[in-house]
Amino acid sequence: LVGRLHDMATGKPSAPVLALLAAHDTVLAPMVAALSGYDCRWPPYASRVVFELWRTPAHGPQQQHYVRLLYN
Repeated sequence: LVGRLHDMATGKPSAPVLALLAAHDTVLAPMVAALSGYDCRWPPYASRVVFELWRTPAHGPQQQHYVRLLYN
């Protein structure tokens, strides 16, 4: 995941615009817990985590990238 975000941020030509990955709740719960977003309840059916790569406008002195995380 980190590698894909890095490839997009650096403009690697083979970087995908969208990557869709699937996981079970037994993977989703620990991942959200590691990101300090876990409320100690098991993820409901059809839960999802979305990582979006954003960047600041290009007219600034240095373009900055950041990641937005959406859960459910």
